[in-house]
Amino acid sequence: MPARWRVALVAGVCFGLGYGVVLRLMQLELPGGGRLSEPFRMRQFPGTSLESLRLKLGEEAPPIRGDLSPLEQQEQQRKAEEERAKRDRELEAERQREGLADTLNRDLEPAPAPPVLPEPAPPPAADTPPPQILPAQTLPEPFTP
Repeated sequence: MPARWRVALVAGVCFGLGYGVVLRLMQLELPGGGRLSEPFRMRQFPGTSLESLRLKLGEEAPPIRGDLSPLEQQEQQRKAEEERAKRDRELEAERQREGLADTLNRDLEPAPAPPVLPEPAPPPAADTPPPQILPAQTLPEPFTP
């Protein structure tokens, strides 16, 4: 008894071989009008077509392509705003540099000289008492266990 997969393999090979032979025969151009044509004539799809509805309602067909001018205007406005913001940042940076330069120049200028104060007179010499001699303190003995 053959395994089940062998039966499927043989059937697949047969179908593949049949497909290849039929494809090759259809690609051959036979001289006696061997070209196959459609065995039926084309019929219109049932229902009302979009064109007939437009004719009935009297509307013109709108262009399929969308109007891109609003999108282009938005893009131009966005670019203009970005350029304006960039110029503002550059001007602000330039102002900061000028402010730093002014600050540096102000810092580099010599500061005004402080007013000269008269020196205080030395205090009169007084008899200073001799330093007191303090009695020696006794330190507690360290604790030893």
